[in-house]
Amino acid sequence: MTTTSDRPGFTFYLYCLMSARDGSDLAIGMENVCGIGGLPVTLLPAGEIIAVLSALPAEQWQAETIETRLSDPNWVEREVLAHEAVVERCLAAESVLPCKFLTIFSSLDAVLVMLAHDADRLRQALERVTGRREWAVKLLANPAEIRECCERTEEMLALVEAAAGRTRGQSFFLQKQYARELNDLADRQLEEVAATVHDRLTALAGGDIVVADTYDLASGEKILLNLALLLPNQESEALRAVVEELGLQVPRGFRLTLSGPWPPYHFTGAGGQDE
Repeated sequence: MTTTSDRPGFTFYLYCLMSARDGSDLAIGMENVCGIGGLPVTLLPAGEIIAVLSALPAEQWQAETIETRLSDPNWVEREVLAHEAVVERCLAAESVLPCKFLTIFSSLDAVLVMLAHDADRLRQALERVTGRREWAVKLLANPAEIRECCERTEEMLALVEAAAGRTRGQSFFLQKQYARELNDLADRQLEEVAATVHDRLTALAGGDIVVADTYDLASGEKILLNLALLLPNQESEALRAVVEELGLQVPRGFRLTLSGPWPPYHFTGAGGQDE
C-alpha cells in the first residue's frame, strides 16, 4: 500500500477512513492488498485523517456501466467481498470509519474537499469508534408459535369454555371477542418482549445503539428487533452473556441471534461521494 497522487482518467473508490496515527503500521501490513476490480489499495493522507482508496479507470466505472453491472449478482458478490476484505484488513487499526459499497469520487481533489469540509465531524466519528466494534443483535418472532402459546393461556381458555353450550348467535359474538383478544394478547407479548430486549441492550451500549430496518423471513419468522451496537472491544464477552441470558428468558416463539464483531457501518457517516 502506498500513498497516491491525482491521476487523469481515473476515479477513486473510497473503502474507509482512519486516524493518521494508525497509518504507518497499517501500510506495512497491506503492501500487496488488492481491492475492488482487483486493483491496488492506496493511502491518501489528509491531516489527521487517512483515506483508504483505489484508483479506478474512469471509462470502466461510469455510472451507466455500474448500473448495468449491478444486475449481475456474481459481479456484485465479488466486488462486495473485495470491499469488505479491504475494510476488514483495516480493522487492524484502532479507528476505522467504513464507507458504503460503491462510494466513488471523480478525483482526489474531490476526496480532499470532502475530508476538509467534514473534518470536524469525521474526527469526532473516529474518536467515537476508537477501540470499538459493531455487533448485530436480532430478535426473531414466530407469529404462529406465539399465537399457539397465547391460545393456551387461562384468559383465552376461559373464553373457549364460555362459548360452549351457547346459542349460535351468542357463540358468534364470543368467537369475534376471542379472535380480537387473541390478537391483542399476541401483540402485547410482541411489544413487551421487544421492549425488554431493547432496554437491556440499551443499558449495556448506552447511546451507541441503532435500530435498523425490520423485515419478514421466508421461514415465516419476523425480525422484530434489528439492533446495531457499538461496544468497546473488552465488552464483547459481556454482550455475549447478556444475549445468552435474554435468549433463555424470552417466551417460546422468540429467539435472539448475535453476530460480529463488524466494521461500524451504522456509526460512521463517512464518505459522502461527489455527484
